[in-house]
Amino acid sequence: MNGTAPSSQPEQSQSLGIKTDARARRCNARGFTLAESLIASVVLAACVIGIGATLGASYQNNRYLNENTAATALARQMMEQIISRSYVDGPGTSDSIYDYRDCNWSSASSITLANGTTIDLPGGGQYTRYSKVEYFNTLDDIEGTAQSNLNPLPPVAVVTVNVTTPTGKVIALVQIVAGQ
Repeated sequence: MNGTAPSSQPEQSQSLGIKTDARARRCNARGFTLAESLIASVVLAACVIGIGATLGASYQNNRYLNENTAATALARQMMEQIISRSYVDGPGTSDSIYDYRDCNWSSASSITLANGTTIDLPGGGQYTRYSKVEYFNTLDDIEGTAQSNLNPLPPVAVVTVNVTTPTGKVIALVQIVAGQ
């Protein structure tokens, strides 16, 4: 009997000792609690939302700047085309700035460079161009007063080019062209 009792008792204590050691290891192990995990998730979500909003605003600003650049390029192209013509005041002349006095140009979705390369314009829509040429012979014409022509000027024309972007923003260029 002595041999049976001591052999069964150490097995129980060894068995209890192993369970006790496993419990002790679990209690001493450090990990994240549910509350800590939730707080970390909330902080991470706030950071992701902030970065997403910044990227969205950056994208909108980039699109706006690209549209303005394209509209300015179209306006400059049209202005150069107009002012490269001869200055003639009146109808019946060909190839003069008078031909552009009140023109609605077809919409453009691409631009052709001097070397023949065609580039699609940003915005995915149409850019509408409009030109206007006004002739002035006196300061009174320019100032809009109805006085006598006491202040004669050499004949001048004011050329205005407007380009409307796909989002509706208007870019305007104005240049004064002196007559001959």
